[in-house]
Amino acid sequence: AGCGSVRVSNTGRTATEQLLLTESWDKALLCLEFGPLRGETAFLDPAGLTGPDAAWITFRLRQAMLRQGVNLQEKKETARYLVEVGVGAYGTDEYNWNIGTPAAAVPGVMAGLPAPVPEVSVSRKSRQYGVVKLAMLARERETGLLVWESPTLMADTVLKNMFIGPIGPFQSGTLSRRRGLEKSMTTMPEAQVVDW
Repeated sequence: AGCGSVRVSNTGRTATEQLLLTESWDKALLCLEFGPLRGETAFLDPAGLTGPDAAWITFRLRQAMLRQGVNLQEKKETARYLVEVGVGAYGTDEYNWNIGTPAAAVPGVMAGLPAPVPEVSVSRKSRQYGVVKLAMLARERETGLLVWESPTLMADTVLKNMFIGPIGPFQSGTLSRRRGLEKSMTTMPEAQVVDW
């Protein structure tokens, strides 16, 4: 006979939150066309990208630009064009529905000690959205003239959870951990596919 213990910890941000946000960003990038910059030297200025996913966002932007034939430079001094990105929204929203009675505290037998009444649900639903809004522009380094700009792009992903009584969650939505890589590869437009 013996005993043991297992240490379990969690990250500050859930994997679901990170996947919702980064997949929303990837979805928005599918709509970007860098046509006028194709074959030109450009420097991607990451100054407008902040937050915990800035490294992923920068990587995916570079990847999209390189796949579309933009000649990215490491230094702005060697680039003809400077490319900037603005992020107007990058976050999550959550909505919850409950058919049943919510948890409550009712007066108990002893004065001053309320008795808790647990939540009783016939059905519960929740939706969590990852939302991104972005726009990009390119200007000539020497003159500062605007040479290209993207439309303002908005994209979202959603994870839906449903519980029927104590059974669940039944998950659906645009986010699925089981479909991750396969989905990203199958939805990539031909303009961004590299023929090695």
